[in-house]
Amino acid sequence: MTQASAVRKPLADSLERLSERIRQEGDGMSADKLLELVRKLDSQQIEAAFCGHFSAGKSATINRLCGSALLPSSPIPTSANVVSIRYGAEKVRLLLHDGTERTIRPDELDEACRNGEDIAEVHIDYPHALGERIVLMDTPGIDSTDGAHKAATMAVLHRADAIFYVMDYNHVMSEMNFSFIAEWMNKGKPVYAIVNQIDKHRSAELSFEAYRDTVMEAFEAWGTRPAGLFFVSATAASHPYNEWDELKTFIQSLPDAEDRLKPRNALMSAHVLLEQHLDAAEEKRRPEREALMAEADSESVRDAAERLELARAERHKTEEEPERLFQEAKRELDKLVENANIMPAATRDRASLFLESLQPGFKVGWWRAREKSEAERRRRLEQFAADFAEQVHIGLHLHTGELLKQAAGRAQIDPRGIGEQWERTANPVTADWLTSHVHPGAVASGEYTLNYCRTAAEAAKAYYRRAGLSLLESVAGEHRRRLEPELERLDRDIAALERMTEALEKLRRMERELEEYAQSLRSLLPERSAVSGTFPSPAYNRPEMPVGADSAAEAASADRTDAAAADLNATKVAFGSDQGQSGEDSAPERHPPRRERLVRAAASLRAAAGIVSDLPAMRAIADSLLEKANRLEHGTFTLALFGAFSAGKSSFANALIGEAALPVSPHPTTAAINRISRPCEGWEHGTARIVMKTRDQLEEELIHSLGMLGRTARSLEEALELARSLAPDAVPPQARPHYSFVRAAAQGWERVSGLLGTERKADRDEFAAFAADEAKSCFVREIELFWSCALTEAGITLVDTPGADSVHARHTGVAFSFLKSADAILFVTYYNHAFSRADKQFLEQLGRVRDSFELDKMFFVVNASDLASGEEELRQVVDYAREQFVRHGIREPRIFPVSSLLALQGKRENGKAPESSGMPKLEDELFRFIYEELSELTILAGRKELDRAAAALRRWLAEAEQSGEERRKSVERMEEALVRFEQRWAEPDLQAELRSLEQEARELVYYVKQRTEFRFGEWFLASFHPSLWGGERVSAETALVAAWRDLLGQISFALSQEMLATSLRMEKRLGTLLDERMAREAAAAAEAVPAFVPPNFGEREFPTPSVAHELPPVPVDASWLKKFFRNPKQFFEGGGRDRLKEEAQRMLAQAVAQYADEHGARFAAHYSGLLREQAGREFAALAESLRGQVESLRAADDGTQAEDIRERLKDLDELSLK
Repeated sequence: MTQASAVRKPLADSLERLSERIRQEGDGMSADKLLELVRKLDSQQIEAAFCGHFSAGKSATINRLCGSALLPSSPIPTSANVVSIRYGAEKVRLLLHDGTERTIRPDELDEACRNGEDIAEVHIDYPHALGERIVLMDTPGIDSTDGAHKAATMAVLHRADAIFYVMDYNHVMSEMNFSFIAEWMNKGKPVYAIVNQIDKHRSAELSFEAYRDTVMEAFEAWGTRPAGLFFVSATAASHPYNEWDELKTFIQSLPDAEDRLKPRNALMSAHVLLEQHLDAAEEKRRPEREALMAEADSESVRDAAERLELARAERHKTEEEPERLFQEAKRELDKLVENANIMPAATRDRASLFLESLQPGFKVGWWRAREKSEAERRRRLEQFAADFAEQVHIGLHLHTGELLKQAAGRAQIDPRGIGEQWERTANPVTADWLTSHVHPGAVASGEYTLNYCRTAAEAAKAYYRRAGLSLLESVAGEHRRRLEPELERLDRDIAALERMTEALEKLRRMERELEEYAQSLRSLLPERSAVSGTFPSPAYNRPEMPVGADSAAEAASADRTDAAAADLNATKVAFGSDQGQSGEDSAPERHPPRRERLVRAAASLRAAAGIVSDLPAMRAIADSLLEKANRLEHGTFTLALFGAFSAGKSSFANALIGEAALPVSPHPTTAAINRISRPCEGWEHGTARIVMKTRDQLEEELIHSLGMLGRTARSLEEALELARSLAPDAVPPQARPHYSFVRAAAQGWERVSGLLGTERKADRDEFAAFAADEAKSCFVREIELFWSCALTEAGITLVDTPGADSVHARHTGVAFSFLKSADAILFVTYYNHAFSRADKQFLEQLGRVRDSFELDKMFFVVNASDLASGEEELRQVVDYAREQFVRHGIREPRIFPVSSLLALQGKRENGKAPESSGMPKLEDELFRFIYEELSELTILAGRKELDRAAAALRRWLAEAEQSGEERRKSVERMEEALVRFEQRWAEPDLQAELRSLEQEARELVYYVKQRTEFRFGEWFLASFHPSLWGGERVSAETALVAAWRDLLGQISFALSQEMLATSLRMEKRLGTLLDERMAREAAAAAEAVPAFVPPNFGEREFPTPSVAHELPPVPVDASWLKKFFRNPKQFFEGGGRDRLKEEAQRMLAQAVAQYADEHGARFAAHYSGLLREQAGREFAALAESLRGQVESLRAADDGTQAEDIRERLKDLDELSLK
């Protein structure tokens, strides 16, 4: 027996026994797959499965490996089922879903590959170039929205001896790629990654070595590493980095590793199939399990038993409480009555005198003795009765009443009602009552007196004891009635807990049975470690690339690029047809007519200011005219670039300015804010102002990122120490950008820490190092590059903002400030990249604030359009982008497909971007917007100022043409009005405006809470998503905590963006209130002073209130989260995640409400204060303007000639702003 047979035979026997056992359980499909593995052990063929996204080039790759175009290949999905290609004479067989087979002609193959509804698999026999021992399998795209496609792929991967995962060059960084490779590597399958279409690479933007290193680092960051990695191009055979021959040779060598591959594959696949069978067995019991879990309510048996015991104890305690309180009060009453001293010595003396008066021989005086004796008896009885009644009232009645009220209070009954009832209890002590207790014929003596007093006292005490007990019993009865709902609730709780405990016991038995069944099946298979050896693997250490390799790569791609440019030329025109014609070049220096118009308008405004500047009442108008003239003549404009990291913002900026000024960095996690500005004194062309973060800023960012990684640091030193100790394989997917940042900070600390808090002047090389080296750039806060080009010389500053997916919370506020203040906004997305979460969040924010802009200043750029294979493909990409923009609130977006590569190349070589780049179309629209729409606002404002000046002069002319007496009376009326208005404006009543602002804040915050509640489910599912679970090397606890932090981060970010958008709406409302109030005040003043022209208050600028970037603390920790999690299957499919969602939404709703309400109150106070301040300034300006105009009219009374005013009016009328 050979060594291979010694391994394969026992393994085959194990697989057959497992197959038989599984078949007995009714799982014939898994049993057949296990027997298929047995047959594969005896086969000499190696099956290589090709997987990947739709349109990644799987079919094209297989076609070239086979040496023939066997499979349909297209940029749209073409494979709906699995296609197997074996070596042999040409033949195509179809395996149908009903189990039958059918043979078809080769020319029918395209349709068969697309027909996944009827056809299960396509089998092709063909004498392909890889040899008879290689079988190739083409699978549907793993990103298909059709579940059947994914199921078809997964159903055959157990057969594969090796998996080749094909990735489009532009989609390598997709999380789905890393998740798939990590999943199947963890299952014991050798997965080889193929980066396809590397002819799309542009070495002018990034060296290929840097790109390749970035891909390798991405795999390391995900804690996985494929068994091999190939960079290939099926179309550019001469590409210097093309590893096509290496790939083909490696596949051909796989049969040489048969003894390592086949037993390992069979055993690993058997373990996968076994786990799938166990999952299915558990799934069969899922309805019963879910019903039991619904009863169990995510409790453990121990917790449920403890809760049941506590509920029963509480029920018993509640039921016994009225009796307990009654007995307690009864004892207090008995003690009170027993200890009450209601017959003190003085009272006993009166009792003795009373008893003495009852003796037969009692007699008072001689004259009228009988009458006097009877009167004395009554007097003594009344004195005794009054004294004893008072003692009873004080000693028994009052104290018993207090005792009863206290008892009622302990029973949660209003003591006032008991007190009122007690007050209706009559004091029993009366003269008749006392007389009734005297024994007839008793002889008055000291002993009898004591006996009588004792009897009377006991009778009084007995009376009050009975009366008190009666009320205590009524209190207890009422107490019992009031506790009935609570007892009923407790009975329901106990019944539910009893059901829960029973359900938990059943669940535990079910899990024990399933575990025992699983162990019995697992014992039939050898452990995974039973097969030794490593996967066949190509060398990772590739030789150094020769000098000039990048240039050769560009040359290899040149033909494709030129062809694409020619093919896309007509496409660009078609896409721009609804956005204006592009007849002339649109770079700023090539548009003198537009600039000249602004200069002419500025000159007219200056001339108008000179005409009226010497008139005191017109000083404010003159200043406003000069300010607008300066803005038109020397104004600057800001273009802000937004987009996710790696969207191509920097390459696009380079194309705009016509030179590669900004480095294109492969590191997308810690970019600073980059500005490109016109050189000025002290900052020459090519120099850069680099502003480093302060120590406090770096500490705050590191502590925040470590928190997202589940680590707590209290200082910068502690944060750096933790950063150095982090292991990449224990980092959940959501937190990997934070890991990259803290790792870069730890790596660069020794070199850069001494520069913290400084500002330095750098040359171009040093600037490039700081911008592109992650270990340096993570310490940079802002970079301003001074660059002389047509764009900057025209007064345009270009701002390359941090990526929308920045890990730093401070970038949220930075991005918003540019959204608010930039003259134009350009959102850049990369050609055929999927929209990331960060893209969507930013687009939502754009949608929120868009209505607050005076003009639509947003432009949307699809960069790298030269990657399109033709017009139709580009149209599909643009349509997809438009759909995404509209979905996220951007109505009628202006979209421009642009090739930064072609634009930059054209500007460098010919001084202008070719039409095929799409850049001329964008520049034309962009600069038309700046020089026409944006500048028109200033021109329009200047035109209004000219009209105001002319209107004022005309009114003064009317006043000047009056007779002297008329002018004198008019001035007197105006002076009286001036006094009245100055008093009115000194202390204005703003209550109506303040109430309106507060109401606006309340309404806006209400809608913020509503929108947040509506979107909670979307955020929760994105955070607690199976694809982000991190694999076997990330513990469940770490994954749960990371997902929770990600959820908090999503909600916090959304709320902060909502509140920033709310600030714009509040500003708009504040401006409207001020406009309306000032208009009313100016109209009132104009009625009293007809010549009054209100001042121009200018553009109002309001500071944005600070916004918190985190929710208030929520009491959630890992132990609480783990209550909902037993294993991934139970969590995602067994209801654990759903129960967590319900609890999380309830808990977070309180935090969201607190956050929103606190910000709403703060915003109301902030904008109320701004209203008072701004209104005060504008009322003062009204008063000053009115005062100046009254003074001017008074001066006119002293001799100012009407002719002078007519001349000024004539001069103004000759000015024009067109």
